[in-house]
Amino acid sequence: MKYGHASDFEEGSEQALAEISGKLTAEEVIKWLSKRLNTQYDYGSNIVNPHTVQNSSDASSASGNPDTADKASATDIESATRLAWKYMMDSGDLLKGLDARQAFMDFVELMSASHPISSCKEGSLSILQQAPKLWPAEELSGPLPELQQLPICGPGEAREEWDGCKGSTSGRRGYTCGLWLLLHSLAAESRPEETGGTFWMTAVKGFIQHFFQCSACANHFIEMTEQAEAESVRSKRDAVLWMWKAHNQVNGRLEKQEEEGKDGDPAFPKQQWPPSNLCPLCHLPNSEETDPKWNEDEIYRFLLKFYSEASIAKNMSDSFDPQAAVKQLYDIGRKSTRGSHALKIWLILLGLSAAALFACIRTQKGLNRKSRNTL
Repeated sequence: MKYGHASDFEEGSEQALAEISGKLTAEEVIKWLSKRLNTQYDYGSNIVNPHTVQNSSDASSASGNPDTADKASATDIESATRLAWKYMMDSGDLLKGLDARQAFMDFVELMSASHPISSCKEGSLSILQQAPKLWPAEELSGPLPELQQLPICGPGEAREEWDGCKGSTSGRRGYTCGLWLLLHSLAAESRPEETGGTFWMTAVKGFIQHFFQCSACANHFIEMTEQAEAESVRSKRDAVLWMWKAHNQVNGRLEKQEEEGKDGDPAFPKQQWPPSNLCPLCHLPNSEETDPKWNEDEIYRFLLKFYSEASIAKNMSDSFDPQAAVKQLYDIGRKSTRGSHALKIWLILLGLSAAALFACIRTQKGLNRKSRNTL
């Protein structure tokens, strides 16, 4: 089976097609399509249905909740990345000047090298390659409008779609939570091992200083980056541990503010992270939850696992919605179809995708019947 935009099937464009071959199960076809469509689906032997964010009443048990999950949520990181890109491009006067351009280029370069989600990494690389033309170094008034149209994580719009970062009420958590996850994951994937922390710090500092539009939050963060420990960050380990300490420092400050002003999200009170139930070895013996003593070697191992590209990729591969896959394939084909030949090919491809969907559903019905027969 071949995959591509309808226009790719026209004569002379075959080299743009991707191909899937061999005898594959319905699950394998769905996963292959999902990867190509840069979407997230939920597929399992017991259930086949759309992956949905839990209701606010269930927010404390959300699968990607950083307080209880064993890995960062891909949904949260991708949503934060799309929104960060949108906010940068909508920054207006903040995009003017050489310093703003350099901060922009550094952060996009960091994401192109270290983003844990492949579609966002590829999108960042494409933007980085086109940026010299769409935002020339001598252009002090900001980028050309075409730069804003480039997708940062493949097809899709920036929207408030959260998993573990979903607040218990509207306006809670969301983007700031997702942005923390993004910055942590960029540190965990920074390269090279011995010196990658230096560029990570430069890029993150520039992004927060120029494009994070909460001036008080940005000022607090920049103050932390100007302290001696931050200035000594060199390696990936340095960056990972500094980011963890900085986040806990912010949590400690906000915890006091929330207690005094009854602000924040009551379902997610600020705490020092990770809690002992999530990483027992990270806490030294006789350490208190309210004033923990840390084993930094274990902390580093835990953070690498929690924010690693491999863990986040598994998070994505465990989330499949075959119905959404077929719908997205239909939308892509409908928008890009040109000519009767392309239309026929697109309809064939859509039919194959639908067949895979129906195979999944039929398998599920069989499993359900078998389950009922054993009750």
